[in-house]
Amino acid sequence: MESKHFSELMNTLECLDLTAADLMDAVANARAEIKQTFEEMEQSAERRASA
Repeated sequence: MESKHFSELMNTLECLDLTAADLMDAVANARAEIKQTFEEMEQSAERRASA
């Protein structure tokens, strides 16, 4: 089952013609967004704790 999903993913990536650079950019952007979200959550929690 897992290899079927992997195969489908690979087919999708090939169809979209994504390059390694595109994928690395997407990963970097996602990591930055996640980091920002967690920082905002921490700041919000700190504000609530000090209120």
